Amino acid sequence: MNIKFIHNWGGKLDAKKFTTIRRNPYWLDKRGEIHVYLKGEYYAKRELVDVIRVPFGTIDRSVVEADTGLSYEASLKIFESFRIKEDTMVCILFFE
Repeated sequence: MNIKFIHNWGGKLDAKKFTTIRRNPYWLDKRGEIHVYLKGEYYAKRELVDVIRVPFGTIDRSVVEADTGLSYEASLKIFESFRIKEDTMVCILFFE
């Protein structure tokens, strides 16, 4: 399986563990080895260890900030550009 990133927000793809917030529920039943692509190029192989689905507005500020590497307010603007609002159901993917 593959996952694509346009940005390596805050260098998170280089961390031992990281999360990403995705709107698509496709990931709910996925686990295991994932090939990570950054800007269309193979970047790394990571293990998807867990996925939870929650309303975006319930996610802790620190998780939202870690996802983008930006302040909470700047992060909200980015997620709004992806049509993600407080009541939007999202998946949080946990990688190691």
